Amino acid sequence: MKRIPVAVCLRGWLAFALIVGLVASASVVQASPPLAIETWSDGTTAGWDSVGSNLFSDNPGSGGNPGGWLRGVRGANPIFQMDGSDGIFNGNYGTMYGTSLTIGYDVRVEDGGISIIRMELRNPAATTDWRYEWNFSANPLVPANGWTSLSAPINTAWSDAQAFANGWTEVAGSGTWASVLADVGSLSYLVTITQGAPPPVGSTAVTGIDNFAIYASNLVPGDINGDGQVNLTDYGILKSYWLQTVSGGVSVGDLNNDNTVNIIDFATFKQDYIAFNGGNGSDLVAVPEPSAMTMLLSACGLPAWLIMRRRKSS
Repeated sequence: MKRIPVAVCLRGWLAFALIVGLVASASVVQASPPLAIETWSDGTTAGWDSVGSNLFSDNPGSGGNPGGWLRGVRGANPIFQMDGSDGIFNGNYGTMYGTSLTIGYDVRVEDGGISIIRMELRNPAATTDWRYEWNFSANPLVPANGWTSLSAPINTAWSDAQAFANGWTEVAGSGTWASVLADVGSLSYLVTITQGAPPPVGSTAVTGIDNFAIYASNLVPGDINGDGQVNLTDYGILKSYWLQTVSGGVSVGDLNNDNTVNIIDFATFKQDYIAFNGGNGSDLVAVPEPSAMTMLLSACGLPAWLIMRRRKSS
């Protein structure tokens, strides 16, 4: 076997240390921009309508967080509901947005207390709703006449059991979590506003939402399939796309979003794997590599290959 000069090995390790440093610094990720957002800044209700008796909704045009917002006014009905089917949030979430997501919005309440806020994903074809609920009865976190932000996790790869474990509940129909996420027909915002006893006819209370958005979310660094774990299943996904040009981001192992699954993604994943599981990552079997690369690895490790590759290209 051809011997690799010691100088090449040493310089290779220095180059590799630089890459590892870049990977470590890149792991501190800024909040991603929303994949979809409704801000009601155009002064309309954007296809969102109140549902039920003694309820109506409008857009005041100002006073939101900031600007326009979707205001709901209800009379004797203790539960206010607004449904959105404006096209932004409808369709196959896996195809439209990816695997690991966060959905959230800003909420406010005037003239009354809050006991429960709910968000529902609906598939009208299957008459199935999945609901995420915030209960404020014991700990009211929503300030009177002020805005607060709420969010919930969504993962299009979850099973029903995983959706339950992450706070979602099936409340109608018999459709699975996967079937609803594959064809979301509408979103619903529901709030139960309490003023002691149910308010009499003619009394009103105001609630509102703003900045309803979906974000890409990799809540656990290295969690490629979004199940909350960093394990060999995630590693298997990374290996299956090894050295390929991809467009799926984290969901296909492209951890730095450069559209290629390569050694930088592997180094990032190994770092995240060790951070999550402990140990030294020795149970991660080697990724497939060309024969020339294997020769260099056996001689003095990956860094020498980096130097030799640079020499060839110069």
